[in-house]
Amino acid sequence: HYLAAGDLEDARAVTARISGYLEKRGYYTELIRLNQELLGEPHAEPMTWIARSYLDQGDYGRAREWYGRAVEIAPVASAYNGLGMAYLYLGKHDQARENLQKAVDIYISEGDRAGEAAGLQGLASIDMEKSEFEAAHLKLQRIAEISKGLGDLQGLAAALQEMARVDTIRHDYEAARPRL
Repeated sequence: HYLAAGDLEDARAVTARISGYLEKRGYYTELIRLNQELLGEPHAEPMTWIARSYLDQGDYGRAREWYGRAVEIAPVASAYNGLGMAYLYLGKHDQARENLQKAVDIYISEGDRAGEAAGLQGLASIDMEKSEFEAAHLKLQRIAEISKGLGDLQGLAAALQEMARVDTIRHDYEAARPRL
């Protein structure tokens, strides 16, 4: 009804709520279709939903394409984070690092600590893949601090487990034990 009335702002808001529901249940084809209906006027939010759908389905090339479009329209942290993750899954570490760092910088400037932790997790994953264990450890330590500050016990546990994994790779079992 909002689309028929030409009210794209309210149409995007309703579609975003519906998209969250569809994403949780894996209805990606419907999610993509609904958001494509909103693209008569280019807007980053529906493009980001489409990109997330492709990323969730493992179609990293299409996810990269749609996140790239979203970043061109509105360089927001969530789009840079998604673009970085798509590049990471495609094995393009330099592009992944660049986009994830942009996301982290934006999250920090906005005071979004949970977003900062998500971006840092992607950067730590790159460090791990490149065997840059000290850099990964520092990022994971920051994630643990953020998670603890937010009261995010699952995030804290995941960060501690990854830190222990790094310690184990470095054969520092005494440091790994208390984290586990």
